[in-house]
Amino acid sequence: MNILSKVCAIPLTCLIVFPTLAMGNEIDSLVIDANSTYTVTKAQNELFLKKLTVGDNAVIQFDPDVVRWHLQASSVSMGNGVVINASGLPGDNGTVGKSATGVADDCGDGKAGDDGGHGSNGTDGVAISMRLAISDIGSLTINAAGGKGGVGGRGGAGQQAGKVIRCTGPDGGAGGQGGEGGDGGNGSYVRIVYSYVEGATASGALGKFVTVDNVGGVAGSGASGGHGGGGAEGKYINMRTLTGSKKWMPAGQSGVEGRMGKTGRIGVTGQALLERDLEGRMTTFVQSQAKQQDSAIALQQSMLLEQKAAAQAALEAAELSATELAKVNAELLAFKQQSLDLKRQLSKIALSSQAASVDASAKTALAATESEGLRQLVGGLQAKITILETSLAKSNEQLMLSNEQFSALSASVVAIQAEQKVVQNNNASKGAERQKMVEQLIRRLDALEERPAQKVIEKVIEKVAEKAVGVKAEAVVGE
Repeated sequence: MNILSKVCAIPLTCLIVFPTLAMGNEIDSLVIDANSTYTVTKAQNELFLKKLTVGDNAVIQFDPDVVRWHLQASSVSMGNGVVINASGLPGDNGTVGKSATGVADDCGDGKAGDDGGHGSNGTDGVAISMRLAISDIGSLTINAAGGKGGVGGRGGAGQQAGKVIRCTGPDGGAGGQGGEGGDGGNGSYVRIVYSYVEGATASGALGKFVTVDNVGGVAGSGASGGHGGGGAEGKYINMRTLTGSKKWMPAGQSGVEGRMGKTGRIGVTGQALLERDLEGRMTTFVQSQAKQQDSAIALQQSMLLEQKAAAQAALEAAELSATELAKVNAELLAFKQQSLDLKRQLSKIALSSQAASVDASAKTALAATESEGLRQLVGGLQAKITILETSLAKSNEQLMLSNEQFSALSASVVAIQAEQKVVQNNNASKGAERQKMVEQLIRRLDALEERPAQKVIEKVIEKVAEKAVGVKAEAVVGE
């Protein structure tokens, strides 16, 4: 187990080993075609990209000397079946121990076989740290498991013992020890900090798109020891003894079997962290809010422009209304003057009615004179009324509220007309009643003039005068 593997077993330390703000090789974009293989070199152990595009079934692998990889991309588009092969390499198998061949010298023990070599450790997976802003993603598998430990080498066989020559049988050589299996490599530390760009087609937890396999590597098996060499066979040798001329020489023992090598250790499973980038989410949120704010500002500016246009139109309309109002007021003042003239004429009619009982012929002459004056007055009033009708057409609804007053005044004028006809027929007895009616009409006109000079009241007076003049005109025509 190397030092980097031990460090990566502690998440906080790994965060220090893989700083997210480090500046490495910066390129604008990286495109990995579908079904192709892209190899990351040691010079690219830190990549900062504006855009990363990976096609379907593409494979990203690493040179053997790459132990860590940091990737940061502002926009990631990844297809289906993408694989990042960051798994550790398997350890080498141990060498087989050399056997002691041949036969030892006469009366000599056999030599021991060599021990088998230990299998080497599997390498750790490539440690991966990524910060991704994802626009779309299909499926991604990260193989970051530790490499398998190498198998130990078998021990060499011991040498055959030498022949018995006037000696006790020698022993065979011991077998060599079996090599130990290598340790499995550690699974790598995988950390992905992710966010989704605005308008991304993918959403939710990244775990449903990404699969991480960063288990520890399988331990290497230990090898068996070498066989011991055979011992020398016992035999009789020619030697004078108390019992005769032969002596038995015992056989030698076989060499000891070599010890079996130990199995290595299983690698440690790495940590995998898939974290939502709160900073990225806040950035996206701020950008969204900024766009909404820009839209709101644009809408506000549009509304201000519309308000200015409306205010300008209202100002122009107000200026036009003020001009029209001034014209109407001038016409109303003129109408007031005409009303005064009408009152004076009505007063004359009342005086003439009083004198009717004295001289009927004089009344007839006076009525003719009055009729001529009324014709002239009617002509002037008719011209004024024609002008006022155009300006006051929009106020018909308000004028309807005063129909009762119009009706009453019209009835009074009709009564005056009837009284004048009675005068012409020498009906002096009704002069007092006509005088009363004329006075009532004058009082009503006085009451109307004493009201506030409001537009509606002025229009009511105008309408009453119009009807009164019409009736007078009919009277003159009847004469």
